Amino acid sequence: MAFTGKEEHQITLEEAIKLINNFRSQQTSLSIKAHYLGKEALLKLLEQEGCVGIRIYYAAQDDGTPELVIVGVDEEGTDLTKGNILERVWPCPPYCDGKSELNI
Repeated sequence: MAFTGKEEHQITLEEAIKLINNFRSQQTSLSIKAHYLGKEALLKLLEQEGCVGIRIYYAAQDDGTPELVIVGVDEEGTDLTKGNILERVWPCPPYCDGKSELNI
């Protein structure tokens, strides 16, 4: 399967809320709800030579706090592990949008 970077990923707000609620209902304790990632870091990752998209790995800090590891992907679906790899995304809480329908 070839990766092009033009794959459709958009969903409706209602679908997003349902997916988020599904995930949160499986959690055993109040934990990270979301992560924030700055535009410049994401653009730097996407602008790597051969990058057509990203892959997001679910991860955890040593204390078990949920984390994400984000890596560029080429058209063959191969992780660009020799390039930029992102983490250090800001967790919600405390970096949350208190007015968002997604942050219920």
